[in-house]
Amino acid sequence: MLPMSSGITRHTIGSGVRGERIDPLTRRLLSIPGLSCYLDCSTSTLYADFAVGDPRVGFMAARNSSAPGVHIAPDGRIITETRSDVPLTVAGYWDATGFHRFHRPGWWVGTAATNYVLNSCFQLDTDGDGLGDSWTSSFGTNSLSQCPMSGGSCQRNEHTFTAEADRYTVAISHQTNNYTFDASSGPISITLSFWARGDLSGLTTGIDSTSNRWVHIEGRQNDTSYTETIVSRKLSEATTDGLSSTAWRKFVFSAVISNTATRKISIRFVFLGADTGLRPTTGESYWLEVTGVQVEKSPYATLHVPTTTAALTRPKDVVTMATAGNRNAAEETIIMQVTPWYSPSADMFSVHTLLDNDNFGRKIDAYMFGAGDDSYLMCTPVYHPSWWGTTVSAGLGSYFTAYQPVTIGLVVRQSGTYAELYINGELVNSTTDAWQAEAWGAAMYMLSDHDGTNQFDGLLNAMTVHNHALSAAEVAFVTNLLNGAA
Repeated sequence: MLPMSSGITRHTIGSGVRGERIDPLTRRLLSIPGLSCYLDCSTSTLYADFAVGDPRVGFMAARNSSAPGVHIAPDGRIITETRSDVPLTVAGYWDATGFHRFHRPGWWVGTAATNYVLNSCFQLDTDGDGLGDSWTSSFGTNSLSQCPMSGGSCQRNEHTFTAEADRYTVAISHQTNNYTFDASSGPISITLSFWARGDLSGLTTGIDSTSNRWVHIEGRQNDTSYTETIVSRKLSEATTDGLSSTAWRKFVFSAVISNTATRKISIRFVFLGADTGLRPTTGESYWLEVTGVQVEKSPYATLHVPTTTAALTRPKDVVTMATAGNRNAAEETIIMQVTPWYSPSADMFSVHTLLDNDNFGRKIDAYMFGAGDDSYLMCTPVYHPSWWGTTVSAGLGSYFTAYQPVTIGLVVRQSGTYAELYINGELVNSTTDAWQAEAWGAAMYMLSDHDGTNQFDGLLNAMTVHNHALSAAEVAFVTNLLNGAA
């Protein structure tokens, strides 16, 4: 929780005190009376741009070299961060078409996540053979080179066949440790993510065989016996998946481990398992480079966790601010711009909190309970552990898309329309059910609940609070400002 103290006079950022500057966006937000807090998360500064109360932001993440995080720079570079209590600033996202920069960067607020791949960016090659430690290769020439994009090295494998490839051989592969994916108690959702570039167009034989794959994950028992195929992408699908010979692209494949005999997994790039006559042969060639390989127990990819010799876990993030002066329990308008790292899917069954307080809090949760509107946003003017009270909700199928900013507005008052829910500036639901304001605690929690759990797994881009109920036109005005309107 943010440390509190008494008897201290604080000048709020952007308050107009002599010597302080008010940036143009803050000035426009102040044109609507009653602004009590404006937090811009486009930089790592832990102060609100405007706050009637304490402007300081508490950010908690217990990082070190064995529990790292990463920033994503405006040019797409991945920058490792090992300092505690520093926001991970994310300026854009990678996908299978390249890097896309956000209009407004944000702070990553996520649950703890483990990368089970050892030596994910191929930074270790202790025997100098050109193949990263913990990785193996059946054929081809391996080499390593620096990769500024990932902050480590990239693994290159290239080969021209002089005969038909042997069966069940692989360009580069990696096995996780024993019991890392123990499915004896039930299915496990996993996601593989990595950056790659290369040219597989020189391979022509058996490229449509389901037994020849450019990306492949197998389930294994601890003695390495095969249990199941988990991810399988044919050689011919590399191009449609987005593999480029000139530009780095990020690839994400999600799946479910379903065989109860599986205990670990094998990750393979260019795996050849087809029958004789259906494998690449004399004169066929290819090259492939990969870096930033990650496998996590999640139905979607999160930020990369760089590893060298062991699986590492990025710690959870907790963000707080003082409620006194910045919030109004009886009547207020909260507008948050956030960026989810996922879309609603059938494999998701989790709660992601956007806002909470450390007592009887005003609560906003995203319930990811399936595809489309089976997932929904639930807003509660006063949340009590033993009862819900008044709520207002809306389906998320039309609004939540991975990597796309979304603006959530909650207006609460104690007469007439007691609560209104806005998404991207449009009123989507309201209620006339009455609720009673409760005394709440000293801190509000952004993108996690007050226990520091149920993190949003995405970005906090910005937040505004007005100390009264805004009109629909005013909500639209603030939303447009946060979205970059001139």
